[in-house]
This record gives sequence, structure tokens and C-alpha cells, in this order.
Amino acid sequence: MNLSFTPLASSSEGNAYLLSGGGTAKPLLLDCGLTWRKLQIALKFDIALAGCLATHCHLDHFKSAKDLAEAGVPVWASAETWSSYPLISHRAHVATPGERQQIGDWTVLPFNAVHDAPGTLGYYIGSPDGAKMIYLTDSAYSPFTFEGLTLIAIECNFDKELMLANIARGSLPSVVAGRTLGSHMSIETVIELLKANDLSKCRQVHLLHLSDGNADAADFKRRVEQSTGVPTYIAAKRGTQ
Repeated sequence: MNLSFTPLASSSEGNAYLLSGGGTAKPLLLDCGLTWRKLQIALKFDIALAGCLATHCHLDHFKSAKDLAEAGVPVWASAETWSSYPLISHRAHVATPGERQQIGDWTVLPFNAVHDAPGTLGYYIGSPDGAKMIYLTDSAYSPFTFEGLTLIAIECNFDKELMLANIARGSLPSVVAGRTLGSHMSIETVIELLKANDLSKCRQVHLLHLSDGNADAADFKRRVEQSTGVPTYIAAKRGTQ
């Protein structure tokens, strides 16, 4: 597997990830939820990208979409996302769930995610050399399973027991917890999802978008590796842990 997954930012403050590999294929940017200046710095001012795949309209995932398009990078998002932030540009492309797209040398299949922003997507991505991955963040669960995965990048936002303890001690409002439960993925759900897929070819799992107060990174890594046998990595707020 030649895929390389690099977290540039991973939190409610901003999300962006770089996917490279597959020989001479230009990299894909997955989400662009940083200011343009911060995104340029994270990319080391190299915006020679095949495109950007945006999951939804929340600014911690979509903040630099207009800047990327103006800089010459094609940006893909759902019709609902574009309706929230209209961008008149030939570089603004609609990603339709279930319709396979060729983006540079990458094969991309968008699929519906389960979030509170209309038109939220996940992406099933194939590299030129046959490697396959899913990118799924800001989703309560996945209604789909996937074949031949070599890399999984998935939200692992909270631990239900930690969240309940935080509600009990008054440090987490119940209304916030309710929204999180309905629109973000728990460690328990992540493990169920991973077990539902064939992991025989999977070489890496990346856990994304961990909550500051409702997640334990070391525990999440241990639990996923123990459940799957696949090396697991935690995406830090900035860079990779």
C-alpha cells in the first residue's frame, strides 16, 4: 500500500487532511476547514492538488473552499453544501452520492453520512495502484460497508461513558451531548463499524476529530488495535500524533 494519510488539522477548530501516494498522482485534500493562510502553511505552500473533497458546509470543514477554487484547485461537495455557500466557479463541482467520479488519477465514490448538516458526505477513494480507503468524519454511524480497504480515516469523537460522567458533574450541557450523540461517532460505534468491514487488507486506521473533554486518545488507540489488530493512529489538532 502506497497511500499516505497526513492530518493537517483535526478538531472542532478546523479539519484538513492530505492524501497522497499512488505513484505520480497529485494529492487530494480532504476537507479545508482552516483559514486560507493556515491551510497554505500546513501545505507548505504547495497547492499542486488533484482536488479537495469537502464533507459538508460547517466552516471547520469548508472554510477555505472559495480560496482553493480561486487558487485553481477543484473543490467537490454535495449540492446541499454548495447551496449553503454558493460559489460561481468552474472549479466548484457537485459530488453526488453513489456516482463515481474520476478526480485526477483518483477514483472517488461519495456516500451519504449521518450528520446534522444537509448533504454531508463520506468518500470511498481508490488510488491508481489499487489501494482503497474511506474518509468519514462528522457522522453518527455508517449505513454502509466497504470492500478491499487498505486505509481507514474515521471520526472517533467521544466515549459514551466519559460523556455521561461529564453530564453528571455539570461540565457538559445535556443539550450539547444530545447533539453530539446524534451527529458524531463514538468509540463504541467506530469499533462496531470496523468489525463489520473486511479488514484483511487494512494496514492503517486513523482516528479523527477527537473531542477535548469526552475522549481519551491513548485508550481509543488501545481499544481499536485490540479489536482489529490494525495499527492505529490519532490525528492531533495540528499534525500527527
